[in-house]
Amino acid sequence: MFRIGRRSSQNGTSTSANGSPVLIVHGFLSNAYDWLLLGPGDSLAYKLVDQGYDVWLGNCRGNKYSRKHVKYDPEEPPFWRFSFHEIGYYDLPAKIDFILNQTGYKSIYYIGHSQGTTSMFITASERPEYIKTIRLFIAFAPVAFTKSMPALMAELLATFYKPFEWFVYMFDYQEFLPGAHEVQHKVLRLFCDENMPFANLCRTFFRANVGYSVDSESFTAQQLFNSAPGGASTHQLLHFLQTKRSDKFCQYDYGFMTNYIKYGKSRPPDYNLKTTIPTALIYSNNDWLSTEQDVKRISAQLKNIKFRYKSHANHVDYLFGRRTNRILTPIITKLLRAN
Repeated sequence: MFRIGRRSSQNGTSTSANGSPVLIVHGFLSNAYDWLLLGPGDSLAYKLVDQGYDVWLGNCRGNKYSRKHVKYDPEEPPFWRFSFHEIGYYDLPAKIDFILNQTGYKSIYYIGHSQGTTSMFITASERPEYIKTIRLFIAFAPVAFTKSMPALMAELLATFYKPFEWFVYMFDYQEFLPGAHEVQHKVLRLFCDENMPFANLCRTFFRANVGYSVDSESFTAQQLFNSAPGGASTHQLLHFLQTKRSDKFCQYDYGFMTNYIKYGKSRPPDYNLKTTIPTALIYSNNDWLSTEQDVKRISAQLKNIKFRYKSHANHVDYLFGRRTNRILTPIITKLLRAN
């Protein structure tokens, strides 16, 4: 995790904030640094620090900043055998416990984006004792059900799931788009550079996966691909594809026999969304990875919705869109003060 210090008015040095803790967690293929790319003027994380909040930025296991394990090395396949289930069941509770122990507070605010919301839904379902530690769960682009997701790569890989799964296991393809691979970042920056002939193709592919927006597209390839992609386990992707194919928000499907061994039945159990975690849903009619239709299904099950807001952001505007952040930051700070 990263903890953002508060600038001292005397000498400009960074000191720890002593306000209410806020944990902000990124989505799939992202990392904590993405929350800071807009800079102090527009980044939600910096704005919250300036208002006195104690801001913690979580890194999900497997990304470029979270590659250590008490037992396994990233070069070993067992390191990568996790999905967003393990992030929600083990990692978020560990982060929450650490923050509470460090600060002395009894509860925190939680802001998640995309998979960062998925993992908190899992924490609330499978570790309900942690619900009392969350003062408010703010869900940017919430993801649980994915059936209506029209993103190009999601549709393509869900259609050819079985061959893709076979490829993963046959060739031991454990790490998806390694975030620590500098050559990969250089190729992406070059391929999508505005001065290169492939720039329009890159932009079209981007829009076909996250939705159209001129807001986040003001970011240059040099800025974006210095940080993204952050890296992840291929099993996280497989788990999302399983939810799309099954139209269920459920645990990882290991196959008939392993499911029986692990779950005691042939199919993985569903997560329980009917929890009392206090939630604010921030969604969009322009998001190709978190559609309004799928968010409404989430909303219909949650038992303690404090606030709903429909924006016109695409999936990554919450991170990289200046206009989106200028609209949403006052809304978020008002929500935190009220809860």
